[in-house]
Amino acid sequence: MMDLLRAELREKLRALADEKYRAFSQKLIPEETRIIGVRVPLLRELAKAYRGRELELLATMGNPHFMEEIMVDSFLYAQVAASMPYKNQMQYLEKLVPLLNNWALCDTCCASLKYVRKQRSEYWPWLCEQSCASSPWSQRFAVVMMLNHYLIDSYRDAVLELMEKVSSEHYYVSMAVAWAISICYIKYPSVTFEYVKNSKLPTITINRAIRKIRESRQVNEAEKEMITLLKRS
Repeated sequence: MMDLLRAELREKLRALADEKYRAFSQKLIPEETRIIGVRVPLLRELAKAYRGRELELLATMGNPHFMEEIMVDSFLYAQVAASMPYKNQMQYLEKLVPLLNNWALCDTCCASLKYVRKQRSEYWPWLCEQSCASSPWSQRFAVVMMLNHYLIDSYRDAVLELMEKVSSEHYYVSMAVAWAISICYIKYPSVTFEYVKNSKLPTITINRAIRKIRESRQVNEAEKEMITLLKRS
């Protein structure tokens, strides 16, 4: 019998459903994902409503029916993770990451896990493992975690080096790597320019990175013209 608290959560999600938003989301997420149609701010508020009961709900994590349910689980985890020992953090993360089966879930979850910034060295080896995993979504998770939480002076070179080792032709992995490079360029333009110039990454990934750099409002026109010269054919 399904846990009553989990059943309650699903009913609350259904009550927040917006059919037009569901249809819109389904077009953006081509994977076979069951979507109710609840906007992310409402999901965050719902997670906050379960403060003090996070662990009860997380104990039933593992067989969710809907994308929004996984998002709420990730928010619940983010609310309590900082107060957990590392071993317990990993216990939940290793259940959560395999559930991330599309770009929206992956990216929203990664952005919420800010507590990792205080434990970068502990998480780094595990994220490196995830970046080489067989699942493209585990790979994207690792890359997006790095672009969100590791693009600082002490990890910049390690992140760029690791991007060279992310071996996948999957569109959403390649786009994540391109995104990471573009964020790195915004923070470290000269270093990243040289990286793009000399990188052994696939041509399609480098060109996607250049495109994302050019799309950024934080990059001036002169820089955009210079980085365009590195586009490969």
